[in-house]
Amino acid sequence: MRICSKCSIEKPLADFYKNKGQCKSCMAAYMREYYVNNPEKAEDNRLKQRERDKKVNRFYKHGITEKIWLDMLGRFNGMCWSCKERPATVIDHDHSCCDKMFSCGNCIRGVLCHQCNTALGLLKDNYMYIENLLVYIATPG
Repeated sequence: MRICSKCSIEKPLADFYKNKGQCKSCMAAYMREYYVNNPEKAEDNRLKQRERDKKVNRFYKHGITEKIWLDMLGRFNGMCWSCKERPATVIDHDHSCCDKMFSCGNCIRGVLCHQCNTALGLLKDNYMYIENLLVYIATPG
């Protein structure tokens, strides 16, 4: 048990961050007030954290290293492996191997632009849907 330096209530150690005198609820209240009074810092911190998360998560959630990512990007000079028109920003993997968000690293198919990845997802990686759509757009009205 520990006494919070802010609210003076004795609470279990699990209610405190490591090496902090304030309990988690008092710290959260302080941070909310701080960011309300300093909105520019709040936005700046959100953007920085988003960029850090994007970089770290891109590799780890797909079981690859940054070197593998850079090698994949180099295959088509940083362009989407599908359309070859827009920058590749998304690691594509076979969802039948691994769940929606993460992959084992062995089922990575390539890197796509956001649009191609979204299209593939909307078509549920289903070859027949894609083939039927090709026939549809090739057939005159």
